[in-house]
Amino acid sequence: MVVCSIDWGAIATFTGGAIALYISWQWRNQKGSEVIANEANKAFKVLSEIEILSLSILKHFNNDNYKHLVITYTEYQDKYEILRDSILLILYVVNDSSLKDKYSNFNNTYENFSKVISNKLEYDSFNDSNIDELTRNIDDIVFTKHHYSNELKIILSEYALFKKRYKNT
Repeated sequence: MVVCSIDWGAIATFTGGAIALYISWQWRNQKGSEVIANEANKAFKVLSEIEILSLSILKHFNNDNYKHLVITYTEYQDKYEILRDSILLILYVVNDSSLKDKYSNFNNTYENFSKVISNKLEYDSFNDSNIDELTRNIDDIVFTKHHYSNELKIILSEYALFKKRYKNT
């Protein structure tokens, strides 16, 4: 007399499928974290290059070296586009309000810095007194931008080192 008949083949099939599904989800989350970490690492490096370029721009700006200012500022803008694309990709995938706020602060100082440099480049002569007021606080802008850059680097390093992770919902 058979009281209970268990189909071990069916149980093994369902168990194997469940394990495969679990591994697939884990792999997907890990791969997502890896992509975000790589993008954060890239953004961190570009942010460091931007800081070096901004100091070079400040030097050329203060020395009235128009030719080098134009070259360095163009490179600075190109690097900023790479940074912006990386940050926007991370923000698209990860809903991190802290990263969004720090990037917003950095972006505002970037725009102020760019406005001052662009205004100076619009003039044929660096000795025009009309732009003195616009350029007077460039040192403060660079200092503030450096501060926000460091805050942004802290968050990016957390993603790059897998301290913060992508979570697929």
